[in-house]
Amino acid sequence: MTPSLASTAPAGPAAAVATPTYPRFVQIWLGVDLTLCTLTGILALVATYHLSRGDVGDYPPALAIGQTVVQSAIAVFGISGNLLLMRHRAAGFWLACLALVAVCVGMVMSMHELRLHIAASDDGGCPPGLLLGFVLTLSCRYLLNMVYAFALRDAWRTLQAKRGSAA
Repeated sequence: MTPSLASTAPAGPAAAVATPTYPRFVQIWLGVDLTLCTLTGILALVATYHLSRGDVGDYPPALAIGQTVVQSAIAVFGISGNLLLMRHRAAGFWLACLALVAVCVGMVMSMHELRLHIAASDDGGCPPGLLLGFVLTLSCRYLLNMVYAFALRDAWRTLQAKRGSAA
């Protein structure tokens, strides 16, 4: 064997083990969530711009700041977590989990915002259109994040299989 070919030959049984790939479902959802987190990051930048100018309108400033922080956390943790997961890094799983926690915080803040809106209305009720939009939006966020949580579970299993095959 020539010296140039000796460096490319497998070093032993461990070198012959192939790296497991993610299931197609996980690959798709990592891309979908990366896109959603990027859009959330853009929204957070726009919200930050409006907050810096004082353009919050009749929206409570504390909620505007809180929603902006949550959107920023979703963007930072989601984008970095998905990119690391695409490179088969375990730290990406934990960052993606933090993004899911930030989404849950955002959902709780949205429920609080609806409660404040109902309390501030003159008749103590909520317009049906607002309530329907709120329920649909919250349901979509919940379903998307449940699907993403299952994708993360499968990604974690793949990463664990990779760790087990390397040992």
